[in-house]
Amino acid sequence: MDLSKLNEFIRPDNTLYVALSGGADSMCLAHQLATHPHRDPRIEIICLHVDHGLDARSSDRAVAARQLAEELGLLCLVETMALDGQGNIEAKAREARYEFFKQQLKAGDVLVTAHHRDDVAETLMLRMLRGAGVAGLSGIEAHQPLGQGYLIRPLLDWSRSQIVDYLNSRQLKWIEDPTNEVLSIDRNFIRHEIMPKLMERFPGAQEALNRSAALNRQGATLLAQTLANTLAQDQRDHQRLCIEQWANKSAYEKGELIRLWCINQRIPPPPGKPLESFVSQIADPSPDRVPTLTWDVGTIYCYGGHLWLSPPQSEADPDAAHTHGHSALRDYAIEWNGADALTLPHGLGTLRLDLTKLTLKAFAKNSAPIVFRVTSHQPNEKIVLGSPGRSYRTRRLLSEAQIPPWQRNSWPRLWWNDTLLACGARWQTAELNQALIWETRCFGAQPASSKIS
Repeated sequence: MDLSKLNEFIRPDNTLYVALSGGADSMCLAHQLATHPHRDPRIEIICLHVDHGLDARSSDRAVAARQLAEELGLLCLVETMALDGQGNIEAKAREARYEFFKQQLKAGDVLVTAHHRDDVAETLMLRMLRGAGVAGLSGIEAHQPLGQGYLIRPLLDWSRSQIVDYLNSRQLKWIEDPTNEVLSIDRNFIRHEIMPKLMERFPGAQEALNRSAALNRQGATLLAQTLANTLAQDQRDHQRLCIEQWANKSAYEKGELIRLWCINQRIPPPPGKPLESFVSQIADPSPDRVPTLTWDVGTIYCYGGHLWLSPPQSEADPDAAHTHGHSALRDYAIEWNGADALTLPHGLGTLRLDLTKLTLKAFAKNSAPIVFRVTSHQPNEKIVLGSPGRSYRTRRLLSEAQIPPWQRNSWPRLWWNDTLLACGARWQTAELNQALIWETRCFGAQPASSKIS
């Protein structure tokens, strides 16, 4: 192991964490770190063991892992979990394990895991069977951000047999996890049933799979750079992506642009098959349709030559009605004094009044405090704009301005008594004198004020 690679990521005042299952791989890694002649003694090494509680002996293995760490002179923290045992157990355990790891890392800390060449080959096989693209077939990254710190895999050039030879030559002990033999787990089936037969017929299979992963990683990097350049040209704001110039792009490129767009917004991208279906729908959308892609963490709409990324699902009402296939936000009505900034519900942003523009006498003939109401869409609402004043239905204004249909009802309306003074900050009565300011990321960049005469 080249310790200099670790030194590029960690400073003496940070902590180096080792993911320690107690198995051969992690014991090999922990021993190398604990006994490395060039180890910086100022860097504390702490082992992390996760007891998933998936079998009756898991707690015994946790005790054994702590003892093995202590024999190396290392502290070992044990996290006990209670997974429900339903669905994809391997995926659930991994997700829970890495969430625990992220919680431990402070800024600049490093977590090392003992993934090796055999893991890369098995991962590539699994992802091929799941229909992964070039990024998914890039194998296992040698290093990547994790929480506030970094995740590094120093043993990717090692094979499993080399690891076992290392331990045996030093008479080191390790723990055998019986769940590693359960063939109902996909990775175990690949490891024990498929790879041995493949290696018997093709002795260089593991090396070839690792080489393919490395080549795919290089291709994915080049593709990502190209996509990033295109995305920079097409992205209007964090929420909108212009697709007016996408006619000559392949379905693959469109899908990859959408994936990268989501990743840049820190949202896990949509699954492959639904994304492929959505890409085919947006190739030539009819004017009266709004193609929609919804998955567990987000929604993308196609409207007005743009793709629109919805607010996170947590900001929406899960019990809200669905109209024309679009998720509606819960209706709201809030009293507001206008003096303080008002935080709107559902992540819709903040309202403020510029009191230097607002003439309070326009709304009250006495000294009583002004009380505004801020609401979502109200039936049959109209607003008087321009000079001389003319009445407009907000529904018409929003439609003609090409505000996306699923956003229109949620635009904040400012009322005084029964008079509608503003719809968002775009349409404001003459008396309000453009005093209302709507700060929002939910609906993209704030539109310019409309001048209606």
